[in-house]
Amino acid sequence: METAACWIERLPEELLAAVISLTSPPDACRVAAVSQAFLAAADSDAAWCRFLPRDLPRFVNAYERSFVALPSCKVRFLHLSDDPALLLGRVTRMWLDKATGGKCYMLSARALDISWGDAPNRWRWIHLDVLHDIKTGKRIASEAAQLLHVAWLEVRGKIESRMLSPNYVYGVYLVFQLDR
Repeated sequence: METAACWIERLPEELLAAVISLTSPPDACRVAAVSQAFLAAADSDAAWCRFLPRDLPRFVNAYERSFVALPSCKVRFLHLSDDPALLLGRVTRMWLDKATGGKCYMLSARALDISWGDAPNRWRWIHLDVLHDIKTGKRIASEAAQLLHVAWLEVRGKIESRMLSPNYVYGVYLVFQLDR
């Protein structure tokens, strides 16, 4: 007597891929270990293209060209979850959450509205050539706003809600360093 797993393996790869695409990226990776049939379906573009958001923002040209040239949706997904992309305007980075496929963003200091940020007697913009990306650990060129003197600190950031993934919970973090 055949097991239920054998019956499932007889289903067309397209059907298995469609079912896998309704799960999550980690589930697709787990199910790939079940059998050759599941591996083929879990690695297919039919599954991974569903994990990639359809409304990706525009990347800087160099990143966009290399991203489009990647061989499969799975490789594109993994690349975008491991290597944040610099968006047009060069003040925002975007990557995908590996577990959910949700879009994540990081606004640079230049993208923020900082109280008195344009007053040279209160703030100084400094180049950070030793900054490491908080996600990948890679060195990135960036700027920071160095506080010289203010009576209060007010920082505002904006992101268009249409850039966010629907049905996801987002958090906001302010990364700063205190010097003595």
